[in-house]
Amino acid sequence: MDVNYTVKEPTRQQGAKNRRQWLNTPENSKLVFRRELLESADSIALKTERSVAPIREQDGVLFESGKSFSELGIHEQICEILKSKFQIRNPTFIQQQAIPRILKGEDIIIKAQTGSGKTLAFLLPILTKLFTDYQQRGPSSFKRDEWASKVLIVSPTKELAMQSEMVAASLLSRTVMVSGSLTGAISRDKEKASLRKGITVISGTPGRIHDHLNQTACFKLTHIQAIVLDECDQLISHGFSSALQTILSHAREANPKVQVVLASATADRRVLDFIRSSVREAIPVGDLFSTNQAAIQPEAGLTKAVTPVSLDQRFCIVPSKMRLALLISTLAFETAKAAESKTNIRVLVFAETKDVCTLLNEILMRLSEAEMSEDHFILAKVFHLHGSLSVEDRQVVWHRFLESGGVLVATDVAARGLNLGSGTASSGLFGVDLVIQFEAPSSCEQYVHRVGRAGRMGQRGRSILFLLESEADLVPLLGSYGIGLTATPVDALAERVLEYRKPIRLMERVQTKVEELIANDKELRRMAVQAFSMYIRGYSMKSSDVRHVFNLKSLHLGHIAKGFGLSEAPSKVLEEFRPSKRQIKQARMERLAQVHGVKMKDKRSHRLKTKFDVSERDNRPVFKG
Repeated sequence: MDVNYTVKEPTRQQGAKNRRQWLNTPENSKLVFRRELLESADSIALKTERSVAPIREQDGVLFESGKSFSELGIHEQICEILKSKFQIRNPTFIQQQAIPRILKGEDIIIKAQTGSGKTLAFLLPILTKLFTDYQQRGPSSFKRDEWASKVLIVSPTKELAMQSEMVAASLLSRTVMVSGSLTGAISRDKEKASLRKGITVISGTPGRIHDHLNQTACFKLTHIQAIVLDECDQLISHGFSSALQTILSHAREANPKVQVVLASATADRRVLDFIRSSVREAIPVGDLFSTNQAAIQPEAGLTKAVTPVSLDQRFCIVPSKMRLALLISTLAFETAKAAESKTNIRVLVFAETKDVCTLLNEILMRLSEAEMSEDHFILAKVFHLHGSLSVEDRQVVWHRFLESGGVLVATDVAARGLNLGSGTASSGLFGVDLVIQFEAPSSCEQYVHRVGRAGRMGQRGRSILFLLESEADLVPLLGSYGIGLTATPVDALAERVLEYRKPIRLMERVQTKVEELIANDKELRRMAVQAFSMYIRGYSMKSSDVRHVFNLKSLHLGHIAKGFGLSEAPSKVLEEFRPSKRQIKQARMERLAQVHGVKMKDKRSHRLKTKFDVSERDNRPVFKG
């Protein structure tokens, strides 16, 4: 029996006090009573795991009582490391499903929401088998070359590979076995030296691993036991299928029974095709598989997306000219609320391009540094993260953000591969508090990984998706993938801000302040023009599943420009990027010269030759007598 409680929104005529009470009223519309649980204790105790699992998943119960890592078969030494270094005592739902199957040596596909513990789900059982083998052989029989390249973890990005290597290094810290990475972060010679010494658990990117297999004589998969394809959908979609097939063929030549584990939050049809062609029959494990016996067939359930059940997902239809002002106003409310309660808040703002990310970072930093001023809107530190930064710089920025809290403006490089904490509670193991998508994602899959930065490991999280009026069709499209979003009107979101901060017209004041900043600063204006230009150029460059939602002709370019803090007309703004007639002619001549294989004539060749030019060219007297 479903019982819904709704509270009618008071009108403006009923007064601000009633409206504040309504805004602070907890949402009870999703309150559900289950008749099947209103039974005696004896009857509930007789329920089978198959009958209880659907209720547990629907309610978001990630931890199952009565189960521990040791009861699942994990080595006691690893269990102690989990308690001391990671502060983890109980396995998550996906770990309880995956660990027994991996311990049996089965090939599996782990499909689970981001932040549910997939990395530990495959590392713990694989390392347990290594620990057990090491104890049976005895320390005296340990030879580093025989324990080299036992486990290979393939990841699509350097950050994700480094994350897996850090977790493996922590779990192997009390043994003679070592872990290492092959990502290109260091020189090839240094990686060769590490391989020559012997690395038990190798984590790397497919291109670098493939390169070492072909070029490094000491890198052999003679003793390989398990291969993990982490974020396998990204590996395949980025064109690494041939490299993965080569890696798998090298492994099977050395060990025909090598175990293969695939892990991702959005396994789809491309993964199925790869499995049929390159991997032996794999058993799906995880969300959408655990309670449905028909889902054991690989064709079932892979097209549905999985997001954390503890995540409150909302969307807001924003006027294009007020998008930046609404973002700043929302951040002003969230940071002021955290400052008043003396708590750290972590807000992650996603932008599509590096140029938009850089502009937002610069504006927010100036508003956060204006202390002792009426323009001090952002009461927190501001960071930025994009693909042009080095791997080391990304890691430094990420951990500073986790430790101190604040606002991080990032591109989709932060959607995957950057672990939210190094394993300790103080470093933010459970992720960010709020995810704001300033621009719509380029695909439904990308949406899943963006919001997966919040609501990790069963903790509460929030996400807000900013959409233009012409992009409203993205909501039902996400719903078709099993992603449910709740609408939040701009008025409601803005009034929360306006109630908390004075003066009342905060959004208009913010917009005016931003336009003044951009108009009075040439460098900031150049950044705004560049961000606007890149936004227009890349607006329709989305994946095929969402491309029909983003129509450039439906945009009001004047309002879009205002949303980037530009008060001029778009034609005047884009004029700065429009090449002149001379530049167009020069480019055309260069293309023709390149096609016909001739060199461009020097400008001086068009003027008349003098006797001096002729003599200099031929290096002889002008007249031969």
